[in-house]
Amino acid sequence: MKVLGLDNISPGLSTGRACIGGMRTYLQDLVTHLPRVVPGATIKLFTPKWSPPFDVPRDGSVEVVQCGDVPDSRPGRVWFEQAILPGLIRGHGVDAWLGTCNTLPLRMPCPAALIVQSLQFFTRPDAFSSTRRWYLQTIVPASIRRADAVIVLSEASRREVAGRFRIPDAAIRVIPHCLHDVFGGREPRPSDTDVVRRVLGESTPYIFYISALYPYKNHGRLIEAFSRIAARFPRHRLLIGGADTARWGRRELGEIAARFNVQAQVVLAGRISQDDLPSLYRQAELLAMPSLDETFGLPVLEAMAFGCPVLTSNISSMAEVAGDAAVLVDPLSVDDLAEGLTRLLASSELRAALARRGLAQAASFSRENMMARFSDVLTDLRPY
Repeated sequence: MKVLGLDNISPGLSTGRACIGGMRTYLQDLVTHLPRVVPGATIKLFTPKWSPPFDVPRDGSVEVVQCGDVPDSRPGRVWFEQAILPGLIRGHGVDAWLGTCNTLPLRMPCPAALIVQSLQFFTRPDAFSSTRRWYLQTIVPASIRRADAVIVLSEASRREVAGRFRIPDAAIRVIPHCLHDVFGGREPRPSDTDVVRRVLGESTPYIFYISALYPYKNHGRLIEAFSRIAARFPRHRLLIGGADTARWGRRELGEIAARFNVQAQVVLAGRISQDDLPSLYRQAELLAMPSLDETFGLPVLEAMAFGCPVLTSNISSMAEVAGDAAVLVDPLSVDDLAEGLTRLLASSELRAALARRGLAQAASFSRENMMARFSDVLTDLRPY
C-alpha cells in the first residue's frame, strides 16, 4: 500500500474543537499513530477546509488534503461525500480508505475499512430528528455492505452489527479505544482542586458523569437515585458534565432535579473542557455512568485509567469495558442504582479496591493493542 486515505469528511462538525463527544480526540490519535501501522506509506487526511487543523507528524508521513468545497450543512456534506469525494480519492491515488465515522462513499474506487462509531440511530431512534434518523438508517447499512472490513469498538457492537445487518463474523474486526494522548497521568496535581472548585463551584465530594446529554444516557434515573441517598450523604454533589443535544439538555435535567428536591446538590456544568477532565476524574469519589446504550463507553475507561472508582451499567459494552473493576447495576432500576451508589460512597475500602482493579483493567486497553489490530485490518486491504 502506497497511499492510505483517512477520512475527516464523514465526521462532519463532530471533529470541531468545541464539539460534542470524543471524535476529534479519536481521529487525532489515528493521525499521530497510524504512520507506524503502514510504514513506508503516505497517509492522506481528507478534511474540510473549514475544519480545525490536526497536529500532523513532522516527518511528512501524513499529508493533509484540504477539500475546500465541502459544505458545512449536513445535507451538503452528504452530497459531497457521495458525489465528489470518490473522484478526489481516485485523483489522489489512494490505494485503501479508512472511513472513520459510520459512512462511506458508495462508489468507493478502492478497498475500504469502515469504523462504526455509533448505532443509536437504530437502537435509540427517539434521540434523533426524523430526517437524520432516516438518512443514517439508510446510508449506514449500505456503507457496511460496501466495506471490505467493518471495524467496531466492542464485542457488544460486533454482535449488534452481525445480527442487525447479517454481516459474517469474519468481516467484522473489534478494535477498542485506548486512553488517548490528550490525557495525562493519574497522579494528583496542585491544580486539581482549583479545577474542581471552578467547575463545581465549591470544594466538596462529588459523583461525576460526563456525557453529551442524550436521553438514552439515563441522567434522569441517576438523578432520582441520587435523590434517594442525598440525605445520607448531604455533602456530596452530583456533577453532570456535557453539552445539550437537540432533544434533551440541562433544562430538562434541572426540572427532574427540582422534582426530586435535589436541585441544590445536582450541578449541571454543561460542556467541560477536555483539559479539565483529568482533574475531575482524579478528584471524583466515583464515576457513575448508567447509560442505556453505548458502542464503547469511553468515560468508563478514562475513569479507571485515572484511578477513579466506577459504577456503570451491566449491559452493552459498558460491562465489557469495566470487567470486574466496577460496580455493575441494572440501569433501568432506580433501586439498583441507589443501592450501588450507597455501597460505593459508604465504603472507602471498596472504592480503593475498584481503583486498583480499574488501573489494571484500563492497562489492557493499550495503544499497542489498538494499533496492532489496525495493522492487521489495513494489511488485509488489497488494492483492486
